[in-house]
Amino acid sequence: MTTPDATIGVLFAGAMPYYLDRKAIDFLGKMDRYLATRVPDLSRRVSWSGMTSVPGHNKYDLHYSIRQLTPTYVQTLEWGSHDVTQWARDHYVRVEREGVKVWLLKDSTAVHWNSVAHESAAHLSR
Repeated sequence: MTTPDATIGVLFAGAMPYYLDRKAIDFLGKMDRYLATRVPDLSRRVSWSGMTSVPGHNKYDLHYSIRQLTPTYVQTLEWGSHDVTQWARDHYVRVEREGVKVWLLKDSTAVHWNSVAHESAAHLSR
């Protein structure tokens, strides 16, 4: 769906960038100096298995990672207490391909739009 110069914004930074061979923007800060210095979210919005907060998953700033860095591909628009869906509707296109829903940066030259439109034309306007 994308050219080699596309950037991908992900939660699963250990898997997707490895297999996709694209520059990754790690929403959870494990590869980002700015996010790594943020205060962890201890609100229980990012918790499971009885933990108050999950290390490695509790430092994030989607306003920075998505709105400021504008990755070509975005895995999700919500995490913990952050939700940038309203903003993204004007800047990204929701696409479904083979049952997977993703967001692609509108008018990006790093997206193979002909391929995307062919696979999911019904989803491009949503």
